[in-house]
Amino acid sequence: MHYSPNIIAAGTEVPVGDLLALIGLPPCDTVRWTARRKAEIVAAVQRELVTAEDACNWYGLSAEELDEWCRATERDGIAGLRVTCSQQARRTASRQAVHAHS
Repeated sequence: MHYSPNIIAAGTEVPVGDLLALIGLPPCDTVRWTARRKAEIVAAVQRELVTAEDACNWYGLSAEELDEWCRATERDGIAGLRVTCSQQARRTASRQAVHAHS
């Protein structure tokens, strides 16, 4: 079940575990995205506590950015969410694309 702040404010009963998970999410005005904060958002989307669309809207993320976080988490866990890991992955993909066209 997906929850939004509006639903919770309206008095809908939310299981305690889900509520604690939502409370533990980074603030919507987060500017500095650490690997752990990214992982918290990915986990909330995967557990269906929030929709991907809501997460993107709340945090000002593009769907592509959130998808990249999800893929990185699946591939490498939290370590894959570090900026250096995603930069390395992009460089590798770029190199593979160049070699494929050569």
